[in-house]
Amino acid sequence: MKLAILTAATAFDALVFSAPAPASSSALAPRHPPHRRSYGIKKGFAYNDGGAASILASYSGKRSWAYNWGAAPNAPNYQQIPMHWAPTATATRTPSGPCSRATGLGSWGGAKLVCPAISSWDTGRGFTGGPSGFTWLRQFVWGDPGRLRCDAQALDWHGVYGRSGAHQAKLFMDYIGYAHEVVNNVFDRDMDLWITEFSPGPSGTLT
Repeated sequence: MKLAILTAATAFDALVFSAPAPASSSALAPRHPPHRRSYGIKKGFAYNDGGAASILASYSGKRSWAYNWGAAPNAPNYQQIPMHWAPTATATRTPSGPCSRATGLGSWGGAKLVCPAISSWDTGRGFTGGPSGFTWLRQFVWGDPGRLRCDAQALDWHGVYGRSGAHQAKLFMDYIGYAHEVVNNVFDRDMDLWITEFSPGPSGTLT
């Protein structure tokens, strides 16, 4: 399982690392158990200010990519990992323009595509009133992952106030392990996970 850990502060390291998912019930087990791969550690920047990314580059090891929650790069020394938004619905985080899921996920040539993020804090309903979270993901794929182009699944995780750091870390890793099994089951293969947000507080707090 590959996890890309990103923060939303001005500029911080983003790490990609491999970790086994915790054991859970057989009902969630993927039909094809994941092949454990070793990725080592890879670094990138998650940033809002390209200048800050350049400053931090002088303090530690090499990084090859950067991510700023947008499509336009602002850290020229790094490969940009773009996020594409709909032209008029960014306030509701609409992930794509008006097209079918098959068209949207199948028409991007050689680019790697990451499915729209699902959040740990959802209550079962999305911004449009429809389902969200893992329920939305199952309906989006609709039991036919072979028709869709999706190279990784994005996830957000937000914790709760008043818990210790150790407890928050356990909640985070338990959620990621659960998400990995659900996502593998939905897509019927071992999928990479990209953690685009994580925070020990509820959604809307500093990430």
